[in-house]
Amino acid sequence: MDRRAQVGLWIRNLGIVLLLFVVYQLWGTSLGQARSQDRLTRSFTETLEAGSQPGAQPEPLPSAVTGEAVAIVSIPKIGVRQAVVEGTGVGDLRKGPGHYPATSLPGETGNVVIAGHRTTYGAPFGRLDELEAGDVVRLVTRQGRLRYEVVGHQVVSPSDTGVLMPTGDNRLTLTTCHPRFSAAERLVVTAKLAPGGDDVAEPVKRTLPVEQTPPPAEGAEVGLSGHWSALLPVAFWALLGVAGGRATRQLARRWEPRLTYLVCAPWVGVLLLQLFTSVDRLLPAGY
Repeated sequence: MDRRAQVGLWIRNLGIVLLLFVVYQLWGTSLGQARSQDRLTRSFTETLEAGSQPGAQPEPLPSAVTGEAVAIVSIPKIGVRQAVVEGTGVGDLRKGPGHYPATSLPGETGNVVIAGHRTTYGAPFGRLDELEAGDVVRLVTRQGRLRYEVVGHQVVSPSDTGVLMPTGDNRLTLTTCHPRFSAAERLVVTAKLAPGGDDVAEPVKRTLPVEQTPPPAEGAEVGLSGHWSALLPVAFWALLGVAGGRATRQLARRWEPRLTYLVCAPWVGVLLLQLFTSVDRLLPAGY
């Protein structure tokens, strides 16, 4: 095979890998997120039911375990109903929208800040830009049901932590990457606590202290940045994938090609999945 044919082969294979990565990002990640949502919603609902049993002692402060559900957020206008996990790390946001630990917990007074993916992992905040003043956002928490109304939105830089700071009112702040399919900026939607209506099972009880946890450290990001530590695994799995592809091609020359590709396809698929998972960790958590 001459050099030109080899270059063409590499370009073709690279194009196939990129196409598979896009498929993995847009659809593959959503499957895992859906399974996580089923588990989190079921677990949180069971917790609420246990707390509502006769004789059950009300919790003065909801526990917050990283990666576990702390609320259920519903945004009727854009068809969102998702369990909210504690934490905004890459692993947390793969399960669903995540609550910033440095802000008020859902059910507390103050500024409750929640981030979510806009393109991948089910894209729970994919249509966040469609929200307008007056649109309703609901939170189901261990302290009761809360109803918020959108008052506005803004676009900020990834390093702008102002939206995470404590406030003198009761609000819900939703953040995601902006624009869609990009992570250059952050879209921030602000909603204020509104009087309950017929949709609220019982009056909202804010039984928690007004004081909030310490604000984010200076220089912290709303940026939901990916982990550069994933570079080494990316390089490792990429090299292993190239080696696996070359080995498959060599075997196909000696044995029956169709049978060889059939046997080797699952192993190459596993290598690609590991590579895609590692590359995904480099992307901003809200992408």
